[in-house]
Amino acid sequence: MNVKIGYDTHFIAGVWWNNSLIMSTYTATFKLITAGLNPVNTNTALDRLKYIVEEYLNNHVFINHSETNQIRQLRSAGIKVIVMPEEPVDQIIGMMLYSKISAVMEGHMLVRSVMLSSTAGDNVIYEHSSSESLDPFINNGWWTAATPICEDDTNKRRDKIVEIAVGNLWRELGLEWIDDSGPENASVVEFKEFKKK
Repeated sequence: MNVKIGYDTHFIAGVWWNNSLIMSTYTATFKLITAGLNPVNTNTALDRLKYIVEEYLNNHVFINHSETNQIRQLRSAGIKVIVMPEEPVDQIIGMMLYSKISAVMEGHMLVRSVMLSSTAGDNVIYEHSSSESLDPFINNGWWTAATPICEDDTNKRRDKIVEIAVGNLWRELGLEWIDDSGPENASVVEFKEFKKK
């Protein structure tokens, strides 16, 4: 049986708008419907939503991808940014949320709609659902990836960074689907000692 549920949350984030940083409190309401038979995966889907909001949206700055110099400056100051394909107005942020949350739930729960408002946007509520075009979020990007990451690698410094991709990031966070945790999907890194001859 499919169940319709809702989830309300708040987060504080900044937007880079008109050459200035504006801090705002956002309110997001997610209207969801369960789509699977496994209640553990249903709970995991909701926990993934919470993770995205708490770890990636809270205390970050939304900024247009074209602001390359400002992105670099914010990052060099230790400020976490979320690079958006358009100006980060509430309507665009809501569309991104609909796209990203739909992706990370991977069909275990479906997003019926997302409603978003902010104090900087005078608490006007924007609602997004599958019945509307989500352009510019129809193109592939971090917003369509099922990973817990809300950024791409363009504009990041790459010198002296060594990356080792190991396993599933959701598994490392304890938010994998229970049918994905078998040994056939496990990643193992083995360190061996090499002796000189």
